This record gives sequence, C-alpha cells and structure tokens, in this order.
Amino acid sequence: MTAIKNNNTIFNKIVIAFENNRNILIKNKIMGPSENVVIAKCNGDEFNLIYDIDYGIDPIECTANNVDYVFDIVNNTIND
Repeated sequence: MTAIKNNNTIFNKIVIAFENNRNILIKNKIMGPSENVVIAKCNGDEFNLIYDIDYGIDPIECTANNVDYVFDIVNNTIND
C-alpha cells in the first residue's frame, strides 16, 4: 500500500510541475476510479502521463520533440 501512495504522490507532484510550467499546456485531465491520465502539449506535440492504481506510473508517452524537456521536469520533480 505504501508504494501505491508514493506513486500517487509522485504523480501529483509531476502534474503540479507540469501545470506550473509555462511551456506545457494541460489539455485534459481524466481522473478515473482506476487510472489518472494527463494529456498535455509541449514543443508542439502531445504527451501523456498515466497513473494506474494497480501498476503505478506508466511510462510517459512523448515524442522526439518533447521527450528531453518533459523528462527533465519529471526527474527534477522525483529527485526534489
């Protein structure tokens, strides 16, 4: 149960970091009973962040145009 709470906390911190970044546009947030999905746009391309209650944070789906920028934010948030 602790791992699930930690993943959810990390997911929420990442979402807040995305929301506070002027280069990222949150297009949609789907908060469901078993999955939370954030669909966002950065450097002209969409990317997704997914948290599954059973499996944790799924790999972020990015493109070559935004992967480095998005993962810098994720890594900084996780290591903060």
